[in-house]
Amino acid sequence: IVKVGRGPIKLRSMERINRVKPEINKRPPIVTIMGHVDHGKTSLLEALLETTLTSTEIGGITQRISSHSLVFEGRKLTFVDTPGHEAFLAMRQRGGQLADIILLVVAGSEGVRPQTQEAINHIKSTKAAVIVVLSKKDLPDFNADQAKRQLADNGILVEGYGGKTPVAEVSTKDKVSLKKLLELIILLSDITEYGGTNEDALEALVIESLLDRKKGPLALVVLRSGVLKVGQEIFCGESYGRIKSLTDESGRSFSALSSGEAAWILGFNKPPQVGSLVQFQEVSEASGTQKEATKRLGSGEKLPDSDGLKVIMKAESQGTLEAVESCLSKIASQGKSLSIVSTGVGDINNSDVYLAADTGSIICGFRVKVLGSAKELALERGVDITTYDIIYKLLSEVEQALLGLSRWQKRTAKPAAEILEIFPLPSGDLVLGFRLKNGAFRVGQAAVIKRGEDEIFKSTIKTLKIGKNKVEKIIAPSEGGVLLEQRLTEDQVAVGDELTII
Repeated sequence: IVKVGRGPIKLRSMERINRVKPEINKRPPIVTIMGHVDHGKTSLLEALLETTLTSTEIGGITQRISSHSLVFEGRKLTFVDTPGHEAFLAMRQRGGQLADIILLVVAGSEGVRPQTQEAINHIKSTKAAVIVVLSKKDLPDFNADQAKRQLADNGILVEGYGGKTPVAEVSTKDKVSLKKLLELIILLSDITEYGGTNEDALEALVIESLLDRKKGPLALVVLRSGVLKVGQEIFCGESYGRIKSLTDESGRSFSALSSGEAAWILGFNKPPQVGSLVQFQEVSEASGTQKEATKRLGSGEKLPDSDGLKVIMKAESQGTLEAVESCLSKIASQGKSLSIVSTGVGDINNSDVYLAADTGSIICGFRVKVLGSAKELALERGVDITTYDIIYKLLSEVEQALLGLSRWQKRTAKPAAEILEIFPLPSGDLVLGFRLKNGAFRVGQAAVIKRGEDEIFKSTIKTLKIGKNKVEKIIAPSEGGVLLEQRLTEDQVAVGDELTII
């Protein structure tokens, strides 16, 4: 029995404690929480922090990586929470790579599940110390022995089952069990060898980035060694800038970030790629070479080379975008008629709509908004925009769309109307009565009259009417009248022709 804090914790690996002298003055440990979806990872962190993290999550699912710090008995700990859904594999890999200690959370009521096995594979590829956390011990079907046997079958040998990996049985409702877990983390930190101090070279990993609607590009960075300060010139891949502010998840600002800590950096010119390292940059270089490299990137559009469902994907952050794009690519690799036209971070804007209209694509947004002007433009151009808050709903609907591709093609077609009547005016002009089938007509748009596949006449819309009233636009489904800018003769148009926006 080893006395830690005010509670006893059993450890079989006593020889490790005797061999390794505790280094209580080294940097705070980086503790990554991994495990299967809905096994209580975020609820555990919520209880440890005594906050309400899960209340801000859509559908109760962690959908982006996050970091939080707490101080327990005078010792600071940095936690990194990773998403459990299968789509967020890359995020969990990053979380595992930077960890000093990994908490493998397994619900004692369910045992080892698919993402548990995946987490175990990550653990085997790292040098991090491991604590198995058997969660939900307050449930009647909690079975610690069964979970430990399943872990042994997957190569994780815990204390009492032929191994030395410590185990903590916890319930978010039991503060004693939570306290014992924190004491165990501190003990393991003291006897685990990991480097990194404020005096060492900078090693800062971007684990998430996004484009905030108000602040601009933000990057969540975990610092394994070195120091970052407000005002420093930095770059990260093709992103660069000066640190304007450092804030934690709660929004608290500070002037410097020490090794073993995490913070959101404001100051990059655009969201940096997740998984990349932050580096210092001299002012002259940041204003020259790095900027030129960024300019050469271009738009980054990936135009499709096949027919089928074409998708423009926008997401709230680089990490979630990476996860969604990976899932869509898997769907496409299964022989489905799906191509990704473009991806990006931030709200859906006019440029996205123009690109969708030009390429016949749908726009999918994940936890982003559609700007007001983009909504209106999408109606005019007949572009379908759908936003989602939960990733599996997005993927499910894309799969369904592939099964009913003709319906989506119709919804993404250019605004078109059938000509129902032709009205000659005393001036010699013709007013065309039409039924608008999809999209919207607006004064000033370029239009073409088509008969079958043949283009009969091109012009621009001069006047639109609904009944006797002039209007600036008409939105489908609706009927109205149109007067074109160039004079049209009766032998150039017939009832049944199609009027389409170019």
